Amino acid sequence: MTVKIPSSLKWLINRHARLLSEISRVENELRENRKSHRQLLIDNKKSETVSASNVEARTTYLQQLKSDLKIIDGALLLHDIPINPEIIAPLKTQKSPRLLQFGEMTRLILNCLKSASGECRTTSEIFAFVITHCRRRLTDDEQKFLRFRLGKRISALHSKGWIKMIDQTKSNYEGRWVLANWSPGPIGRPRKTSKR
Repeated sequence: MTVKIPSSLKWLINRHARLLSEISRVENELRENRKSHRQLLIDNKKSETVSASNVEARTTYLQQLKSDLKIIDGALLLHDIPINPEIIAPLKTQKSPRLLQFGEMTRLILNCLKSASGECRTTSEIFAFVITHCRRRLTDDEQKFLRFRLGKRISALHSKGWIKMIDQTKSNYEGRWVLANWSPGPIGRPRKTSKR
């Protein structure tokens, strides 16, 4: 027989995981602040008070988070259903902003191939099309990451059968892609043609 976990216990477990995640984030930031504080002490004595107050504020915030975590651990141990707080893993949160909205890369890839009117496009040409439609200027690291994600997305679309790769004579050339079995519709999403 399964035991239904009460919503209060679920909330405590979720809060515990979020606190662990926040503690690890603040510890990393505190480590960076201490490094920058030491560098400021060496470079410029005037910025010493600002940097010291920043380190002190993060330290007190970290102590507050750790005391909150101890209180949550105590509440978890008091519950009827025994839960070991040590086995609860921290949540992984996304810290950097998204480069593209959800599903936007797929739409851009399909629009690039659709605008090609049946001609093939290389991965670099598709990447240039995606870059021109980004909302902001990207750094070199962001461009490398976006290029990597583009390759993964193209592979996923290829495995789904939405696009196909044109045969190549040499293996060291980059991929050339075209829409597979798609006819241009009047407006909106491309429609798949039926095979007869």
